[in-house]
Amino acid sequence: MPTSTIILDAGHGGNSLGGAYGFRYEKDDNLRLALEVGKYLTEYGYRIEYTRTTDIFLSQIDRVNFANSLRASLLLSFCRMGEELCINEQEVSFEVDSMDSISESIAINIALELRPLGFINYRIVVRTELPILRDTHMPAMTISVGNLKSTYDNYLFDTWFNEIAAGIARGIYSIIPVYS
Repeated sequence: MPTSTIILDAGHGGNSLGGAYGFRYEKDDNLRLALEVGKYLTEYGYRIEYTRTTDIFLSQIDRVNFANSLRASLLLSFCRMGEELCINEQEVSFEVDSMDSISESIAINIALELRPLGFINYRIVVRTELPILRDTHMPAMTISVGNLKSTYDNYLFDTWFNEIAAGIARGIYSIIPVYS
């Protein structure tokens, strides 16, 4: 029987800041959101593992090796978009291991959950060159909630933070069964 373990990966960390907008760093938003989503998923009954719970750096290979050692049902990696303004405002972006997959179904469900919170656009892209997606032995995906360089997206991210985390958890729960 498959496990009901979900691995949450807070992208960047330590010296890897990710994007920056003033004194706001992507690595911090990623960690906050991963931890909050984990709380909601735990309430559903999943076993949650984190690649990091503090501000440390892990390479993508370290993250992949950790994930593969757990035989989980899903690896979800958190990011924020960092393009220059107005390209991707009010968007949730997903990178998946393949289309017509569990990852794509989860991405669509999460996008539908976040739409009422103001994230009205979404895109799903297959990325086969990223180790976190290519080399894991489970469905894997990244999620970028809003553009870090958009004042409005940061407002949405901060104002609806708990609701965003709950919506992401519901999007996963609607696809990945919980086994006891």
